[in-house]
Amino acid sequence: TFSEPIKLGTSGIGVKNPKTGKYEFITKTISGNVLTITLNNNLTKATQYAIILNPGSITDLAGNPINAYGIRFTT
Repeated sequence: TFSEPIKLGTSGIGVKNPKTGKYEFITKTISGNVLTITLNNNLTKATQYAIILNPGSITDLAGNPINAYGIRFTT
């Protein structure tokens, strides 16, 4: 959830396995100020992944891009 309405920018958003370098197939949707990332397949059990938002992957409605952002999690 962002502090203001957003839209998709020109850079990518991904869910990556840092150990293998493999990206998972995802679907991205935006509603107002909420970005939802839905995985198209199940993730591997007990595996670390990273959600990566590249610079400019999300912008506000005026076109101002976000900075790079990433977060890691384990299944």
